[in-house]
Amino acid sequence: MRTFKTNHHTYKKLVHIDAYRIENMREIEVLNIPRLFSEKGTLVCIEWPEHVAALIPGNAVRVSFVLNADGSRTVTYGN
Repeated sequence: MRTFKTNHHTYKKLVHIDAYRIENMREIEVLNIPRLFSEKGTLVCIEWPEHVAALIPGNAVRVSFVLNADGSRTVTYGN
């Protein structure tokens, strides 16, 4: 988990979590991720969210990036 300050008017902090290597939910208890979701002005981005699916709020916006055969990317988002 890495935290970055931003200059955005709404989001003052960006938290990036790479959950790729998480094998057990106990490994991330120390991060207290649910608290991050309730912090005003904090944007949380999680790579490999399926590894921590139990922590993701129902109203989370999911963003997916797909690399196409021609090298372009397709981005989709939604709940």
